[in-house]
Amino acid sequence: MSHPNSSNSIMKLLEDPSTSNWLKACLCDIPMRDPVDMLNDVEVLRHVLEIELSERQSGYTIDHDDCLSLPQ
Repeated sequence: MSHPNSSNSIMKLLEDPSTSNWLKACLCDIPMRDPVDMLNDVEVLRHVLEIELSERQSGYTIDHDDCLSLPQ
């Protein structure tokens, strides 16, 4: 049984015009990041996005201008 190759999967996504620029940037960071740290970041992001979706579906909106002042 063959295992999927991470490099091939990444290349396919990078070449796919439907892949967002944001995701492409994240994919390019993979070789330089600790995979465990990245997975932890993904879990935090998923949690925040689930809350955001729930709030939007209930008609609640939040002022995201604070994101503009975050350190880069």
